[in-house]
Amino acid sequence: MIQIAQNTDIDDIYNLIESSIPHVISRTKEDIAKNIYKFIVIKKENKVVACASFEEYDDRIAEIRSMVVDSGYRGNGYSEMLINKLKTRAKRNQKVMVVTNKVALFEKYGFASQHESKQILFLKR
Repeated sequence: MIQIAQNTDIDDIYNLIESSIPHVISRTKEDIAKNIYKFIVIKKENKVVACASFEEYDDRIAEIRSMVVDSGYRGNGYSEMLINKLKTRAKRNQKVMVVTNKVALFEKYGFASQHESKQILFLKR
């Protein structure tokens, strides 16, 4: 059911991400195309209904990004499937992070806030 995204999925992935702004960070079609091999998708009737990507920054840290499930397909366990699949991509000692407003969802699958460690800060503009 889960598969590695193909170039033919770029438009569907783009539309899915755009439909979920501001809950996910916007990505251009060019960025998606350049990083298509980092995406996994779930399809129904040849349409992408869920997607996520795995960004490795180095051997120590990686990030689950752009995770979206189409609103008409929520409640089917697709988030769990995507998260569990991407967790398997992590190297043995690699920390996997996620920037999200869906904290409870990710905590359900083993993620935890790291208040005692460094915090992610964004430049105000």
